[in-house]
Amino acid sequence: MKKIIFKHMMVAFLSAFAISSAFSAPKNQCVELFEKQKTTKITAEKIIEAREQVLPERAATIHALSEFAAKNKLPFKWHDFGPTDRKVRRLVVAVDIQNVKLMKAYREAFNLDQPVIAKQADSGTLVVEQTWEDVKNPEHYVYTYIRTSHLEETPVYRWGRKDSSWSSSFSSLKQSGRNQQGFVGLAQLIELNSAEAKNVRIFLDEPEKRGPCKSDNCVAWLTGTELGQTKVGAKDEDRKYLFNELGVSRTIAPFEISRRLTHASNERHGAMIVFVDGEKGLDSFKNKFDEELIPEPKIPYASILKNYNTKNPAEEAMSVIQDGEKVFLPIAAGASPEAVEALIERSQKFQKGVDLHVLVNGISAQTFKKGVETTDGKFRVHALFLGGNLRELYKENKVSVIPGNLSDFTRMMRDEKQTEFHYDTIVVRVSPPNSKGYHSLGPNHDMVMTILRDRPDIKIIAEINPNIPFTTGDNRIHKSKITSSFESKTELAGPTTVPANEIDSQIGKNIGELVDSGATLQVGIGNIFGAVPEGLRLAKKNKIKISTEMFGDHMMKMIEDGTAIRAEAGFAFGSGNLYKWLNKNSKVKFVSTEYVNSPGRVAEIPKFHAVNTALQVDLFGQVNATMGPEGRISSPGGQVEFMSGASRSEGGKAIIAIRSTAKNETISSITLSLYKGPITTPHENVTHVVTEYGIAEIRGMNERERAIALINIAHPKFRKQLSDEAAKMGLLTLNDLNKINLEVK
Repeated sequence: MKKIIFKHMMVAFLSAFAISSAFSAPKNQCVELFEKQKTTKITAEKIIEAREQVLPERAATIHALSEFAAKNKLPFKWHDFGPTDRKVRRLVVAVDIQNVKLMKAYREAFNLDQPVIAKQADSGTLVVEQTWEDVKNPEHYVYTYIRTSHLEETPVYRWGRKDSSWSSSFSSLKQSGRNQQGFVGLAQLIELNSAEAKNVRIFLDEPEKRGPCKSDNCVAWLTGTELGQTKVGAKDEDRKYLFNELGVSRTIAPFEISRRLTHASNERHGAMIVFVDGEKGLDSFKNKFDEELIPEPKIPYASILKNYNTKNPAEEAMSVIQDGEKVFLPIAAGASPEAVEALIERSQKFQKGVDLHVLVNGISAQTFKKGVETTDGKFRVHALFLGGNLRELYKENKVSVIPGNLSDFTRMMRDEKQTEFHYDTIVVRVSPPNSKGYHSLGPNHDMVMTILRDRPDIKIIAEINPNIPFTTGDNRIHKSKITSSFESKTELAGPTTVPANEIDSQIGKNIGELVDSGATLQVGIGNIFGAVPEGLRLAKKNKIKISTEMFGDHMMKMIEDGTAIRAEAGFAFGSGNLYKWLNKNSKVKFVSTEYVNSPGRVAEIPKFHAVNTALQVDLFGQVNATMGPEGRISSPGGQVEFMSGASRSEGGKAIIAIRSTAKNETISSITLSLYKGPITTPHENVTHVVTEYGIAEIRGMNERERAIALINIAHPKFRKQLSDEAAKMGLLTLNDLNKINLEVK
């Protein structure tokens, strides 16, 4: 009897060993199961066994994908995703896009209408198809959409509305996603029960019932997908957002959405398909998956994972901050997410708390929300520039906004009476030191060096990060000046980018015609400027010098194209490629905000051209870049300073570039009256307004002439309404109406 038991134990052991050994090789792992058992039938059960872990509670999609892989004899992997102490093992299956029959079978197996849970006829799979982000060329635009049907010609959902057919959309995905190793894209497969599937259909087809992101042109709509019914006024954390249910904070960056779904989702998301291109792609899946895998999230896991408690290396460094201190956080990529997380934890232990001065930066809205709402008023945020990450908290009166031009703030910091600007501590991000012991502030100079010069006793806490480039300028700190530090490899934040559409391309061409060769150019912040380099190139402009508050990818392209010859900037904010390009690049010099934004300096530079954008321009030429219909949504930054200086420059131009409509062409951006609140740039400081319909040079015009010129570059469908309203208020005469071009171009 003992011999029989022993024999069965050995058979079981050897069987388990045979299966597990097929997955232990560092290169091929689970794929070897197919290589070694070509003569035997692979089953879904054997694929599940290969996981070597108990399946999560919700595993219907994992079972479905196992059956699909077994039936079609597809290579697969069980791969561990996420931080070391919170790994999630997912089933990843390769599908060759050249196999038309297989692609059809994939669509039929996984869609919103195909039941995935036993005895739940209305259950389904939420399928999110995405471009493969190439690890060697990261942060390119990740084409993303939701597919609900198995039919090729059924529209997909993208940016909050029905888009083109699946066949057309998948073609776009292939064009933007194929990398040199044959990886094309991926499909995130998320199991939905009957109630969840019903609510997703409501979310997709009845936008009026959506959460905070109701715009048809909203990048964030995907992460705002709702899996449950929500009561009016419910808090974000109580809503059944897709990302909430996956245990990860929401984001608006398309590539970051893909990264978080892949690397940071909890075990509810256990199944994934990788689209590969032919034999090369299949071979890469087997042998190069780890090295070609899309990058991990840019934001630290501690900042984006729900209920994730891990030791933050910044905590000890931040311990030098004392109760009641005033802390400054630099702009854009210069803000350290890990330091802010640690400061939130530390402030909870204080009696008085801390006051944090911030500008627009890469700290997530969720992190600021946590700090403001969980510290009993001890983590107080004061925005010198209101960014999207603080907008909701501002509407709820949970953070304050200090109005002002950017260069004003450095003067306030020197003013003995402005004690709220007398900081005790500054938190910076720096590169590793050079041979002389100097750290570079990388893409930042902004106000940092001014603060360090004017407050020599200030405590400096530094995140030392190899992703920080060593840039040109005096934006350097010697290691002896640093009070405390911690090391991090967190990637630098960048703005959300969307490829230029036809409207932006036309605006870019118009700007290209307007900017003079040899001019000194400032360009503002916004996706609308993505097509400016191409517009300048087409217009054959050259020898341009850049002097700007923010340096972005579009300006890098101008230098690479030879349109611009050099640049000076207060800070840089862009892609990972931009930050790498800036390393030891003498063509871009970083200078202080007080210097580069100075209207007096700008006015003294001949042919200084300032190009900025806005939310609205009225018929007088007044500019609104900060106020929405329900109140403040942004800050002026350096717009007023550059526009004021450029309008006074000899041969200068102060240009506002704006799309003619907003909210999916439902409202005109050229308007009779601006939203309630302060104007941003007065009409005296605007020389030109540009839309996709042309250029209005309003400098030297009287009020009637301005109104006519501006109406003629408004969207044609709003021109008659604008003309009639202007005539009614006495701004235009009946004869003036004949000068309005009402023809639709």
